[in-house]
This record gives sequence, structure tokens and C-alpha cells, in this order.
Amino acid sequence: PFCSFRVPVEIREAGVYILTLNGETTYIGECANLSDRFNMGYGQISPRNCFKAGQETNCRINKLVLEAANNHAVIRLWFLPTQHYK
Repeated sequence: PFCSFRVPVEIREAGVYILTLNGETTYIGECANLSDRFNMGYGQISPRNCFKAGQETNCRINKLVLEAANNHAVIRLWFLPTQHYK
């Protein structure tokens, strides 16, 4: 099972992000555009993501968010805008 979620569309900056669940770091990533990474990547799972050569990370992060929400966990997204995200 997967869920649908979004972050504000105004955050179109490059940078580094950290996803925490109940204060524990769950995932660290980088992006060229935070809104796109979350809204069109992790937040919207399409069927093709679940097949071989799909977007395994997108599926894994989405499922983590769904399980955390179902367990009433505190979900936080930390973001450091930087053009030097690599």
C-alpha cells in the first residue's frame, strides 16, 4: 500500500534534505528541486515505480511515510537549500 502526500510547491530550490520519524533520521537525500522530488517522486507513486527498473527509493520512502502516519508518528522534513548539494 502507498499514500499520496505533498510539500509546498513554492520550494523549488536545490539542496539536501533529511526525513525524520519521531526524531530519528530515516532518510537523507539531495535534489535539484525539493517540490518536484517530493510531489512528483515520493508523494505520488505510479504503478511503473513498483516494477523492475522502477523507482525503488520512491516506493520505499512513500511506504515509510504511510506507516509512520498510520502509527501517529511525528514526520518532519528538514531542508538545507544549496546549489552545492552534490
